[in-house]
Amino acid sequence: MTSASPTSPVQPRQLDVPRASSLRMFPGFTNAQAQAATKVLQKNHNDFHVFFNMKGFHNHLAHHVFAALALGAPVQHYPRIWNHALLNDLDPSFKLNQKPTHDNYSPITRANWKQSLNRATAYWAYLAFFEDEISENGVAETLEQFVFSEDTLSAPAHMLVRLFDGALHPFIHIGYGIEFGVDGIVAEGLAMAAITGASSTSLYPEGWFDKVHREEAAPNDSTSKQPTASSPRAGLSLFTLFAQLGADISLAPGTATKWEDESKFDATLRSSGSKIAAHMEKWLTTPADVENDVAAWGPKVAELAWVNTFLLGATTPPSQQSIKQDFFLMHTHNATLFLPAIFKALPGLSAKARAMLLHALARTTAYTWIARGRPVFYLTERLMKTEAMPYHPDHRGLNRTERIAQKASSSSGDEEEKELARPSAWYDVIAAASIHFDEHLVKAVRAQGYFSSWLADTPTGALHLQENELQQEGEEKVWKGQLGEVDGSAFLKTAGQMMKSQTWDADLKRQMRWTQDAIGFEQAWR
Repeated sequence: MTSASPTSPVQPRQLDVPRASSLRMFPGFTNAQAQAATKVLQKNHNDFHVFFNMKGFHNHLAHHVFAALALGAPVQHYPRIWNHALLNDLDPSFKLNQKPTHDNYSPITRANWKQSLNRATAYWAYLAFFEDEISENGVAETLEQFVFSEDTLSAPAHMLVRLFDGALHPFIHIGYGIEFGVDGIVAEGLAMAAITGASSTSLYPEGWFDKVHREEAAPNDSTSKQPTASSPRAGLSLFTLFAQLGADISLAPGTATKWEDESKFDATLRSSGSKIAAHMEKWLTTPADVENDVAAWGPKVAELAWVNTFLLGATTPPSQQSIKQDFFLMHTHNATLFLPAIFKALPGLSAKARAMLLHALARTTAYTWIARGRPVFYLTERLMKTEAMPYHPDHRGLNRTERIAQKASSSSGDEEEKELARPSAWYDVIAAASIHFDEHLVKAVRAQGYFSSWLADTPTGALHLQENELQQEGEEKVWKGQLGEVDGSAFLKTAGQMMKSQTWDADLKRQMRWTQDAIGFEQAWR
């Protein structure tokens, strides 16, 4: 691995060694694993742009490394991740990887930082700028100033919008840096946001935040009771809101966007951005929802965790033999993990910032769902009928559960004892995902693992619609099956679906199995 070029005035800083995840999720990692990961992260930080082609496709190497590290991938795996990236995405000769020379360098400063927005060639200058800002002021204060201040929320900066555009990659990127305490990765993410186009501004009309968040509690807020994902303190739950979005005929596939639209995202924003924003005014936060305590913000994050799980685990029609997961819905799912990661890692983040992140992810999730054809959620017939314990089809390469089971069976002859001898299928899933070369799968399984560690004890009957808020016939039809039949097994079932559809086995040569067909359209299943 080479070092940064001395011919450029931009010399990326030395990265911190990742510390334990703010989520404190099993299994964790050793210092040796963290050091091995850092070697790869530093090389990428020094020498590679966050885009790997002129179409703006994202360099996922850092995401892959952090997700694998969190799942306990061994020391030997990080060079393999590097080789995988070089084989599939990263080209050292790609022109955006070339840092500016002393002759053509225009540094980014506080005075001019808005003047180079949207310019991919400005990445290295933005990286240096945000590294300096974080070094001087810390991550939380830098975010407050450059994402959440009135000046940066509005045109031309629109930094909150940029953070969640580009298929949410800037938000995911800063999320990893914050979760693992690596400031240079946060700087990369902010630089990525700065060069990402602000395309979804219609989701955030002037005054939007004042309509959805109150600085003071209202008399009718249900602050006296314990809120849940189904019964929020104020406004609609995301379940009920999606029922209303699903019944709005102006947002139907073929109307909001058409199958033949080259960019279903652009088409949806043109036709329906303001309509989606109007619907989202019914998803509210109160001061009690964004206090610095998981008991405060947990129910709102749980709403997003459940809905994004359904977007992957419940959207294949029961009539279909092969399961498909939508590539873009997978990104809103993967991004959801970073709300709790950021909230736990940055207790100094303002309540306003926490509220804005919640709302931005909720709006992006709803908009992405509609742009992908508004797929129906088959909760009963697809999700809850998915295999409950998705063991690896061939245990020989991963663990000894089959042999343990065989011993139990041979000693007792009791089939029930055989099943009891098998540990949770999560061990198979995490072991396989940790060394998988589809970085999106690694990230998605980790998210499901965290949601399961938090919400797996949810019993049937806990999830429900707010029946008194349903306004017209048919709103509940977006949920094909009763929410009340869903329980906490949904997370392992969804993870198992992904392992099956993306294949269990690691393959150095990428084979994209996430579908880029918008799965809400009938044509996607023909």
